[in-house]
Amino acid sequence: MSLLTVAQNVAREAGVEVPGQVFGQVNDEIASRLLALTRREGRRLAREHDWVVLRRQAQIAARAGVESYSLPNDYDRILDQTAWDRSNDNPLWGPLTPSQWQFRRSGTVVRSQFNRSFRIMASGAQKALYVDPVPDSVDSLVFEYVSSNWVVSPGGDLQDDFASDDDETILDEELLELGVLWRFLSRVGLSYVEEKAEYEHALERAKARDGGNPAISLAADAEIIMPNMPEGGFGTGSEGSDDDNDFDFLGPLESIILNITDGLADALNDFREASNQSFRPALRNAG
Repeated sequence: MSLLTVAQNVAREAGVEVPGQVFGQVNDEIASRLLALTRREGRRLAREHDWVVLRRQAQIAARAGVESYSLPNDYDRILDQTAWDRSNDNPLWGPLTPSQWQFRRSGTVVRSQFNRSFRIMASGAQKALYVDPVPDSVDSLVFEYVSSNWVVSPGGDLQDDFASDDDETILDEELLELGVLWRFLSRVGLSYVEEKAEYEHALERAKARDGGNPAISLAADAEIIMPNMPEGGFGTGSEGSDDDNDFDFLGPLESIILNITDGLADALNDFREASNQSFRPALRNAG
């Protein structure tokens, strides 16, 4: 649905003169107002939710000695917990707050290339992604973000605003139309309560349905579908092997988790053995 179609549909529902075009109609108050409101509603909708149609993936080639990296031209905001160091198979922790960033940079904590963090900061007049510690090799960093481009031209080019009557939005067209309608009615002094309520209901429904949601199981025996430790055959060694190289494939974080797991298993075995010892005399006396 083009910009012109949205404007004409709103005009019909509002009971006002339907414009033949909206761009360049500076002397047509209705056309000018419809253009301004459609642009405003489109920008607001794009920031209202992390719509699937606006999600993109960025890949950055980190270089040795380089701290900051330019963000994509259409970058609006990052999707949390999507940043990864693909070269080292580790997450990038962040985005850090200013206080967290300064804490790390002060030397208070030991930093490692296997435990990188990042922060979005200004680099001149633009935003940039800063990595800590500064990379010492060529690595692949990836993250997902929300694009600022919510309009597509007749030629297929994505852009962040309408530039002609024939441009279309990649957002929900009905939702855009409902938003423009209640705002237009409000501006011209007509009743808009019902139209606004319909819009808000449609907005919440669209957000709930956008992309779907995973099912969360509270069952103790829920199936494990995420990456998990194998029961045996770690690394190059065979199952049950005492080969020292069995766990060479594990990174620092995984090794820590494995050590904690082993410690908990040993503690549980000790507890069971102690419990059995304490109950045996009582059972003999009872017999």
